[in-house]
Amino acid sequence: MSPTKVKKQFVDDHTLLAQAKASNPRSSAWVSANAGSGKTYVLTQRVVRLLLSGCDPSRILCLTFTNAAAAEMSNRVFERLAQWAVMDEAELSTLLQEVTGQSSNSEQIDEARRLFARALETPGGLKIQTIHAFCEALLHQFPLEANIAGHFDIIDEMAQKKMIKEAQKDVILSASSSDNPKLGDAFSQILAMAGDQKIEKTFEEVIKKRKFLQSWFRSAGGVENAVHNLRRKWNIGPEETSGSIIENSHKTAFLERDKLLEFAEACEAVTAKSNLALASALREYAAAQIPEDRYRVLEAIFLTKKMEPKQIGSIYTKKLADSVAEFTGLIDNVFSSFVETRERVNLLRQIEASNALFVLAEAIIARYEQAKSNRGLLDFDDLISRTADLLGRSNASLWVQYKLDQGIDHVLVDEAQDTNPHQWQVIRSMVADFFSGHGARDIDRTVFAVGDEK
Repeated sequence: MSPTKVKKQFVDDHTLLAQAKASNPRSSAWVSANAGSGKTYVLTQRVVRLLLSGCDPSRILCLTFTNAAAAEMSNRVFERLAQWAVMDEAELSTLLQEVTGQSSNSEQIDEARRLFARALETPGGLKIQTIHAFCEALLHQFPLEANIAGHFDIIDEMAQKKMIKEAQKDVILSASSSDNPKLGDAFSQILAMAGDQKIEKTFEEVIKKRKFLQSWFRSAGGVENAVHNLRRKWNIGPEETSGSIIENSHKTAFLERDKLLEFAEACEAVTAKSNLALASALREYAAAQIPEDRYRVLEAIFLTKKMEPKQIGSIYTKKLADSVAEFTGLIDNVFSSFVETRERVNLLRQIEASNALFVLAEAIIARYEQAKSNRGLLDFDDLISRTADLLGRSNASLWVQYKLDQGIDHVLVDEAQDTNPHQWQVIRSMVADFFSGHGARDIDRTVFAVGDEK
Protein backbone atom coordinates (compact mmCIF):
# COMPACT_ATOMS: atom_id res chain seq x y z
CA MET A 1 0.00 0.00 0.00
CA SER A 2 1.34 3.44 -0.92
CA PRO A 3 2.18 5.98 1.82
CA THR A 4 -0.72 8.17 0.63
CA LYS A 5 -3.21 5.31 0.95
CA VAL A 6 -1.82 4.37 4.39
CA LYS A 7 -2.23 7.97 5.57
CA LYS A 8 -5.81 8.14 4.20
CA GLN A 9 -6.68 4.81 5.85
CA PHE A 10 -5.29 6.09 9.17
CA VAL A 11 -7.33 9.31 8.92
CA ASP A 12 -10.50 7.39 8.02
CA ASP A 13 -10.02 4.92 10.89
CA HIS A 14 -9.27 7.76 13.31
CA THR A 15 -12.41 9.64 12.19
CA LEU A 16 -14.62 6.56 12.54
CA LEU A 17 -13.20 5.91 16.00
CA ALA A 18 -13.85 9.52 17.07
CA GLN A 19 -17.38 9.42 15.67
CA ALA A 20 -18.13 6.15 17.44
CA LYS A 21 -16.83 7.57 20.72
CA ALA A 22 -18.90 10.76 20.34
CA SER A 23 -22.10 8.86 19.49
CA ASN A 24 -21.81 6.60 22.55
CA PRO A 25 -25.27 6.95 24.18
CA ARG A 26 -23.93 6.38 27.70
CA SER A 27 -21.68 9.44 27.92
CA SER A 28 -22.15 13.20 27.71
CA ALA A 29 -19.99 14.89 25.08
CA TRP A 30 -19.25 18.10 23.24
CA VAL A 31 -18.19 17.67 19.60
CA SER A 32 -16.35 20.65 18.14
CA ALA A 33 -15.28 20.38 14.52
CA ASN A 34 -15.22 22.32 11.27
CA ALA A 35 -18.13 22.45 8.85
CA GLY A 36 -18.44 19.39 6.62
CA SER A 37 -16.65 17.07 9.04
CA GLY A 38 -19.69 14.86 9.77
CA LYS A 39 -21.20 16.46 12.89
CA THR A 40 -24.78 15.99 11.66
CA TYR A 41 -23.99 12.36 10.91
CA VAL A 42 -22.72 11.90 14.47
CA LEU A 43 -25.82 13.58 15.89
CA THR A 44 -28.06 11.26 13.86
CA GLN A 45 -25.94 8.29 14.90
CA ARG A 46 -26.29 9.21 18.55
CA VAL A 47 -30.09 9.46 18.35
CA VAL A 48 -30.22 6.06 16.68
CA ARG A 49 -27.91 4.52 19.29
CA LEU A 50 -30.05 5.97 22.09
CA LEU A 51 -33.06 4.23 20.58
CA LEU A 52 -31.09 0.99 20.15
CA SER A 53 -30.09 1.12 23.82
CA GLY A 54 -33.77 1.02 24.77
CA CYS A 55 -34.39 4.72 25.43
CA ASP A 56 -38.03 5.80 25.12
CA PRO A 57 -38.26 8.07 22.02
CA SER A 58 -40.32 10.60 23.99
CA ARG A 59 -37.45 11.10 26.47
CA ILE A 60 -35.04 12.38 23.81
CA LEU A 61 -34.92 16.11 23.08
CA CYS A 62 -32.91 17.27 20.08
CA LEU A 63 -32.64 21.06 19.73
CA THR A 64 -31.72 22.76 16.46
CA PHE A 65 -31.75 26.42 15.47
CA THR A 66 -33.71 26.44 12.23
CA ASN A 67 -36.82 24.62 11.04
CA ALA A 68 -34.84 23.36 8.05
CA ALA A 69 -32.21 21.79 10.33
CA ALA A 70 -34.92 20.16 12.46
CA ALA A 71 -36.60 18.73 9.36
CA GLU A 72 -33.31 17.43 7.98
CA MET A 73 -32.40 15.78 11.29
CA SER A 74 -35.84 14.15 11.60
CA ASN A 75 -35.70 12.92 8.00
CA ARG A 76 -32.26 11.40 8.50
CA VAL A 77 -33.31 9.50 11.63
CA PHE A 78 -36.58 8.19 10.22
CA GLU A 79 -34.95 7.30 6.90
CA ARG A 80 -32.37 5.22 8.76
CA LEU A 81 -35.02 3.46 10.88
CA ALA A 82 -37.28 2.88 7.87
CA GLN A 83 -34.41 1.17 6.02
CA TRP A 84 -33.77 -1.08 9.00
CA ALA A 85 -37.43 -2.12 9.14
CA VAL A 86 -37.22 -3.84 5.74
CA MET A 87 -33.55 -4.82 5.61
CA ASP A 88 -32.56 -8.49 5.53
CA GLU A 89 -31.06 -9.96 8.67
CA ALA A 90 -27.46 -10.35 7.46
CA GLU A 91 -27.18 -6.81 6.13
CA LEU A 92 -28.85 -5.32 9.23
CA SER A 93 -26.57 -7.32 11.51
CA THR A 94 -23.53 -5.89 9.72
CA LEU A 95 -24.87 -2.33 9.96
CA LEU A 96 -25.70 -2.67 13.66
CA GLN A 97 -22.18 -3.87 14.35
CA GLU A 98 -20.82 -0.79 12.54
CA VAL A 99 -23.12 1.46 14.58
CA THR A 100 -22.61 -0.06 18.03
CA GLY A 101 -19.23 -1.74 17.65
CA GLN A 102 -20.75 -5.01 18.88
CA SER A 103 -22.29 -8.04 17.23
CA SER A 104 -26.07 -8.38 17.50
CA ASN A 105 -28.25 -11.41 18.19
CA SER A 106 -31.58 -12.10 16.50
CA GLU A 107 -33.54 -10.49 19.34
CA GLN A 108 -31.60 -7.23 19.00
CA ILE A 109 -32.06 -7.31 15.23
CA ASP A 110 -35.83 -7.71 15.65
CA GLU A 111 -35.85 -4.82 18.12
CA ALA A 112 -33.94 -2.61 15.63
CA ARG A 113 -36.61 -3.39 13.01
CA ARG A 114 -39.34 -2.29 15.43
CA LEU A 115 -37.71 1.08 16.19
CA PHE A 116 -39.34 2.79 13.21
CA ALA A 117 -42.83 1.87 14.40
CA ARG A 118 -41.97 2.75 18.01
CA ALA A 119 -40.72 6.20 17.02
CA LEU A 120 -43.87 6.84 14.97
CA GLU A 121 -46.35 5.51 17.54
CA THR A 122 -44.86 6.95 20.74
CA PRO A 123 -47.07 9.79 22.04
CA GLY A 124 -45.14 12.98 21.33
CA GLY A 125 -42.65 10.93 19.33
CA LEU A 126 -39.13 12.08 18.78
CA LYS A 127 -38.72 15.70 19.92
CA ILE A 128 -36.52 17.08 17.16
CA GLN A 129 -37.36 20.78 17.08
CA THR A 130 -36.00 24.30 17.19
CA ILE A 131 -35.23 25.75 20.59
CA HIS A 132 -37.91 28.37 19.93
CA ALA A 133 -40.52 25.67 19.29
CA PHE A 134 -39.50 23.90 22.50
CA CYS A 135 -39.77 27.14 24.50
CA GLU A 136 -43.16 27.92 22.96
CA ALA A 137 -44.50 24.50 23.94
CA LEU A 138 -43.10 24.86 27.47
CA LEU A 139 -44.66 28.30 27.93
CA HIS A 140 -48.03 27.02 26.70
CA GLN A 141 -47.69 24.25 29.28
CA PHE A 142 -46.83 26.64 32.14
CA PRO A 143 -48.36 30.06 31.31
CA LEU A 144 -49.35 30.80 34.90
CA GLU A 145 -45.86 30.10 36.20
CA ALA A 146 -44.37 32.21 33.38
CA ASN A 147 -46.83 35.06 34.08
CA ILE A 148 -48.08 35.26 30.51
CA ALA A 149 -51.44 34.89 28.80
CA GLY A 150 -52.31 31.23 28.32
CA HIS A 151 -53.64 31.93 24.81
CA PHE A 152 -50.57 33.87 23.61
CA ASP A 153 -49.67 33.95 19.91
CA ILE A 154 -46.28 34.38 18.24
CA ILE A 155 -45.69 37.35 15.99
CA ASP A 156 -43.61 36.95 12.86
CA GLU A 157 -40.79 39.25 11.78
CA MET A 158 -42.99 41.38 9.51
CA ALA A 159 -45.59 41.99 12.23
CA GLN A 160 -42.83 42.74 14.72
CA LYS A 161 -41.32 45.41 12.46
CA LYS A 162 -44.75 47.00 12.05
CA MET A 163 -45.26 47.14 15.83
CA ILE A 164 -41.78 48.59 16.35
CA LYS A 165 -42.51 51.32 13.79
CA GLU A 166 -45.76 52.12 15.60
CA ALA A 167 -43.88 52.38 18.88
CA GLN A 168 -41.26 54.63 17.28
CA LYS A 169 -43.96 56.86 15.80
CA ASP A 170 -45.65 57.23 19.20
CA VAL A 171 -42.36 58.16 20.86
CA ILE A 172 -41.44 60.69 18.16
CA LEU A 173 -44.89 62.32 18.43
CA SER A 174 -44.45 62.52 22.19
CA ALA A 175 -40.98 64.00 21.71
CA SER A 176 -42.39 66.62 19.35
CA SER A 177 -44.92 67.87 21.90
CA SER A 178 -44.16 70.15 24.81
CA ASP A 179 -45.52 67.62 27.29
CA ASN A 180 -42.33 65.59 27.46
CA PRO A 181 -39.23 67.82 27.25
CA LYS A 182 -36.92 64.97 28.27
CA LEU A 183 -37.93 62.94 25.20
CA GLY A 184 -37.77 66.07 23.06
CA ASP A 185 -34.22 66.91 24.10
CA ALA A 186 -33.10 63.31 23.54
CA PHE A 187 -34.66 63.14 20.08
CA SER A 188 -33.18 66.50 19.04
CA GLN A 189 -29.73 65.31 20.09
CA ILE A 190 -30.01 62.03 18.17
CA LEU A 191 -31.46 63.78 15.11
CA ALA A 192 -28.53 66.20 15.06
CA MET A 193 -26.08 63.29 15.00
CA ALA A 194 -27.70 61.01 12.41
CA GLY A 195 -30.12 61.00 9.50
CA ASP A 196 -33.59 59.44 9.52
CA GLN A 197 -32.47 56.12 8.00
CA LYS A 198 -29.61 55.72 10.45
CA ILE A 199 -31.92 56.50 13.37
CA GLU A 200 -34.39 53.85 12.20
CA LYS A 201 -31.65 51.22 11.97
CA THR A 202 -30.41 52.24 15.41
CA PHE A 203 -33.90 51.77 16.87
CA GLU A 204 -34.08 48.31 15.26
CA GLU A 205 -30.81 47.37 16.96
CA VAL A 206 -32.15 48.74 20.25
CA ILE A 207 -35.16 46.43 20.02
CA LYS A 208 -32.90 43.46 19.25
CA LYS A 209 -30.83 44.23 22.36
CA ARG A 210 -33.82 45.21 24.49
CA LYS A 211 -33.54 42.28 26.91
CA PHE A 212 -29.97 43.23 27.74
CA LEU A 213 -30.86 46.93 27.98
CA GLN A 214 -33.88 46.30 30.19
CA SER A 215 -31.81 44.09 32.48
CA TRP A 216 -29.06 46.71 32.65
CA PHE A 217 -31.49 49.55 33.36
CA ARG A 218 -33.18 47.50 36.11
CA SER A 219 -29.91 46.53 37.78
CA ALA A 220 -28.70 50.15 37.69
CA GLY A 221 -31.98 51.55 39.00
CA GLY A 222 -32.97 53.33 35.80
CA VAL A 223 -31.44 55.00 32.74
CA GLU A 224 -30.10 57.97 34.69
CA ASN A 225 -28.20 55.75 37.12
CA ALA A 226 -26.92 53.58 34.25
CA VAL A 227 -25.41 56.66 32.60
CA HIS A 228 -23.94 57.85 35.93
CA ASN A 229 -22.30 54.42 36.21
CA LEU A 230 -20.78 54.91 32.75
CA ARG A 231 -19.39 58.28 33.81
CA ARG A 232 -17.88 56.77 36.95
CA LYS A 233 -16.38 53.91 34.96
CA TRP A 234 -14.50 56.39 32.75
CA ASN A 235 -13.74 58.82 35.59
CA ILE A 236 -15.92 61.61 34.21
CA GLY A 237 -17.61 63.73 36.88
CA PRO A 238 -21.41 64.21 36.94
CA GLU A 239 -21.09 67.95 36.25
CA GLU A 240 -18.32 67.63 33.68
CA THR A 241 -19.14 68.77 30.13
CA SER A 242 -17.21 68.80 26.87
CA GLY A 243 -16.90 72.57 27.30
CA SER A 244 -15.39 72.26 30.79
CA ILE A 245 -12.94 69.60 29.57
CA ILE A 246 -11.81 71.89 26.73
CA GLU A 247 -11.58 74.93 29.00
CA ASN A 248 -9.50 73.13 31.63
CA SER A 249 -7.21 71.80 28.92
CA HIS A 250 -6.60 75.25 27.45
CA LYS A 251 -5.68 76.75 30.80
CA THR A 252 -2.40 74.82 30.68
CA ALA A 253 -2.01 73.48 27.17
CA PHE A 254 -1.03 76.30 24.83
CA LEU A 255 0.99 79.46 24.32
CA GLU A 256 0.60 83.08 25.31
CA ARG A 257 -1.00 85.29 22.63
CA ASP A 258 2.22 87.23 21.94
CA LYS A 259 4.19 84.01 21.44
CA LEU A 260 1.47 82.71 19.14
CA LEU A 261 1.80 85.72 16.89
CA GLU A 262 5.59 85.52 17.03
CA PHE A 263 5.47 81.88 15.98
CA ALA A 264 3.01 82.76 13.18
CA GLU A 265 5.51 85.26 11.81
CA ALA A 266 8.25 82.61 11.94
CA CYS A 267 6.00 80.23 9.98
CA GLU A 268 5.35 82.87 7.34
CA ALA A 269 9.09 83.59 7.03
CA VAL A 270 9.83 79.98 6.06
CA THR A 271 7.39 79.92 3.18
CA ALA A 272 5.78 76.60 2.44
CA LYS A 273 2.14 75.56 2.11
CA SER A 274 2.02 73.71 5.44
CA ASN A 275 3.87 76.52 7.27
CA LEU A 276 1.54 79.19 5.88
CA ALA A 277 -1.53 77.13 6.82
CA LEU A 278 -0.15 76.74 10.36
CA ALA A 279 0.52 80.49 10.58
CA SER A 280 -3.08 81.27 9.53
CA ALA A 281 -4.43 78.83 12.10
CA LEU A 282 -2.24 80.27 14.86
CA ARG A 283 -3.54 83.79 14.16
CA GLU A 284 -7.12 82.48 14.18
CA TYR A 285 -6.42 80.73 17.49
CA ALA A 286 -4.99 83.95 18.99
CA ALA A 287 -8.11 85.87 17.94
CA ALA A 288 -10.58 83.30 19.36
CA GLN A 289 -12.26 84.36 22.59
CA ILE A 290 -13.82 81.13 23.90
CA PRO A 291 -12.26 77.67 24.46
CA GLU A 292 -14.67 75.85 22.08
CA ASP A 293 -13.61 78.11 19.19
CA ARG A 294 -9.93 77.52 19.98
CA TYR A 295 -10.59 73.78 20.13
CA ARG A 296 -12.11 73.88 16.63
CA VAL A 297 -8.96 75.65 15.38
CA LEU A 298 -6.82 72.90 16.90
CA GLU A 299 -9.00 70.32 15.15
CA ALA A 300 -8.22 72.05 11.84
CA ILE A 301 -4.50 72.04 12.64
CA PHE A 302 -4.11 68.53 14.00
CA LEU A 303 -6.81 66.42 12.29
CA THR A 304 -7.16 65.09 8.74
CA LYS A 305 -10.35 65.45 6.69
CA LYS A 306 -11.35 62.05 8.08
CA MET A 307 -11.01 63.53 11.58
CA GLU A 308 -8.01 61.37 12.41
CA PRO A 309 -4.82 62.74 14.07
CA LYS A 310 -2.19 63.83 11.54
CA GLN A 311 1.43 62.80 11.60
CA ILE A 312 3.11 65.63 13.51
CA GLY A 313 5.73 66.02 10.77
CA SER A 314 3.03 66.95 8.23
CA ILE A 315 1.95 70.03 10.19
CA TYR A 316 5.12 72.05 9.43
CA THR A 317 8.30 71.63 7.36
CA LYS A 318 11.64 70.36 8.65
CA LYS A 319 13.21 73.67 7.68
CA LEU A 320 10.82 75.49 10.02
CA ALA A 321 11.49 72.99 12.81
CA ASP A 322 15.23 73.57 12.45
CA SER A 323 14.90 77.37 12.46
CA VAL A 324 12.53 77.71 15.42
CA ALA A 325 13.04 74.49 17.37
CA GLU A 326 11.73 75.97 20.64
CA PHE A 327 8.34 76.73 19.04
CA THR A 328 7.93 73.40 17.26
CA GLY A 329 8.75 71.62 20.51
CA LEU A 330 5.86 73.48 22.15
CA ILE A 331 3.57 72.59 19.23
CA ASP A 332 4.48 68.94 19.73
CA ASN A 333 3.45 69.19 23.40
CA VAL A 334 0.19 70.90 22.46
CA PHE A 335 -0.48 68.16 19.92
CA SER A 336 -0.11 65.47 22.61
CA SER A 337 -2.34 67.45 24.98
CA PHE A 338 -4.93 67.96 22.22
CA VAL A 339 -5.09 64.22 21.43
CA GLU A 340 -5.72 63.41 25.12
CA THR A 341 -8.36 66.14 25.38
CA ARG A 342 -10.05 65.00 22.18
CA GLU A 343 -10.25 61.40 23.41
CA ARG A 344 -11.89 62.56 26.63
CA VAL A 345 -14.27 64.93 24.82
CA ASN A 346 -15.27 62.21 22.36
CA LEU A 347 -15.83 59.75 25.20
CA LEU A 348 -18.10 62.21 27.00
CA ARG A 349 -19.99 62.96 23.79
CA GLN A 350 -20.52 59.24 23.23
CA ILE A 351 -21.87 58.91 26.76
CA GLU A 352 -24.17 61.90 26.22
CA ALA A 353 -25.37 60.45 22.90
CA SER A 354 -25.88 57.08 24.60
CA ASN A 355 -27.94 58.77 27.29
CA ALA A 356 -30.19 60.33 24.64
CA LEU A 357 -30.52 56.97 22.88
CA PHE A 358 -31.28 55.17 26.15
CA VAL A 359 -34.05 57.66 27.00
CA LEU A 360 -35.67 57.06 23.61
CA ALA A 361 -34.97 53.31 23.76
CA GLU A 362 -36.68 52.96 27.13
CA ALA A 363 -39.77 54.74 25.82
CA ILE A 364 -39.89 52.71 22.56
CA ILE A 365 -39.35 49.40 24.34
CA ALA A 366 -42.05 50.21 26.90
CA ARG A 367 -44.59 51.01 24.15
CA TYR A 368 -43.62 47.91 22.15
CA GLU A 369 -43.89 45.63 25.18
CA GLN A 370 -47.23 47.18 26.16
CA ALA A 371 -48.60 46.69 22.64
CA LYS A 372 -47.62 43.00 22.73
CA SER A 373 -49.11 42.54 26.17
CA ASN A 374 -52.41 44.18 25.16
CA ARG A 375 -52.73 41.74 22.23
CA GLY A 376 -51.41 38.64 24.02
CA LEU A 377 -48.37 38.36 21.76
CA LEU A 378 -44.79 37.15 22.17
CA ASP A 379 -41.92 37.46 19.70
CA PHE A 380 -39.11 34.95 19.18
CA ASP A 381 -36.78 36.66 21.66
CA ASP A 382 -39.56 36.57 24.26
CA LEU A 383 -39.83 32.79 23.89
CA ILE A 384 -36.21 32.36 24.94
CA SER A 385 -36.06 35.05 27.63
CA ARG A 386 -39.41 34.09 29.19
CA THR A 387 -38.38 30.43 29.33
CA ALA A 388 -35.00 31.36 30.81
CA ASP A 389 -36.74 33.50 33.44
CA LEU A 390 -39.25 30.74 34.17
CA LEU A 391 -36.58 28.10 34.69
CA GLY A 392 -34.42 30.53 36.67
CA ARG A 393 -37.05 31.59 39.23
CA SER A 394 -36.95 29.43 42.34
CA ASN A 395 -40.67 29.71 43.17
CA ALA A 396 -41.79 28.32 39.81
CA SER A 397 -38.65 26.53 38.68
CA LEU A 398 -38.85 23.59 41.09
CA TRP A 399 -42.28 22.53 39.81
CA VAL A 400 -41.37 23.08 36.15
CA GLN A 401 -38.05 21.31 36.62
CA TYR A 402 -39.84 18.38 38.24
CA LYS A 403 -42.20 18.05 35.29
CA LEU A 404 -39.33 18.36 32.84
CA ASP A 405 -37.25 15.90 34.83
CA GLN A 406 -39.97 13.29 34.41
CA GLY A 407 -40.00 13.70 30.64
CA ILE A 408 -36.46 14.21 29.34
CA ASP A 409 -33.38 12.05 29.86
CA HIS A 410 -31.21 13.07 26.91
CA VAL A 411 -30.67 16.56 25.49
CA LEU A 412 -28.87 16.99 22.17
CA VAL A 413 -27.91 20.42 20.81
CA ASP A 414 -27.10 21.03 17.15
CA GLU A 415 -25.05 24.02 15.85
CA ALA A 416 -24.04 24.85 19.41
CA GLN A 417 -21.77 27.69 18.28
CA ASP A 418 -24.88 29.74 17.44
CA THR A 419 -26.34 29.45 20.93
CA ASN A 420 -26.65 32.77 22.74
CA PRO A 421 -26.39 33.21 26.57
CA HIS A 422 -30.17 33.16 27.11
CA GLN A 423 -30.48 29.94 25.09
CA TRP A 424 -27.68 28.35 27.09
CA GLN A 425 -29.45 29.44 30.27
CA VAL A 426 -32.51 27.48 29.12
CA ILE A 427 -30.42 24.41 28.32
CA ARG A 428 -28.42 24.60 31.57
CA SER A 429 -31.61 24.86 33.59
CA MET A 430 -33.08 21.82 31.85
CA VAL A 431 -30.09 19.59 32.54
CA ALA A 432 -29.16 21.00 35.96
CA ASP A 433 -30.52 17.95 37.82
CA PHE A 434 -29.26 15.32 35.39
CA PHE A 435 -26.17 14.58 37.43
CA SER A 436 -27.02 15.62 41.01
CA GLY A 437 -29.83 15.63 43.55
CA HIS A 438 -33.10 13.83 42.86
CA GLY A 439 -32.53 14.09 39.12
CA ALA A 440 -29.51 11.77 39.25
CA ARG A 441 -31.58 8.60 38.84
CA ASP A 442 -30.20 5.10 38.30
CA ILE A 443 -30.26 5.56 34.51
CA ASP A 444 -27.91 7.16 32.05
CA ARG A 445 -28.88 10.80 31.46
CA THR A 446 -26.75 12.69 28.96
CA VAL A 447 -26.08 16.04 27.37
CA PHE A 448 -24.63 16.14 23.86
CA ALA A 449 -23.68 19.16 21.74
CA VAL A 450 -22.17 19.52 18.28
CA GLY A 451 -20.91 22.70 16.68
CA ASP A 452 -18.29 24.39 14.55
CA GLU A 453 -15.22 25.73 16.28
CA LYS A 454 -15.92 29.20 17.67
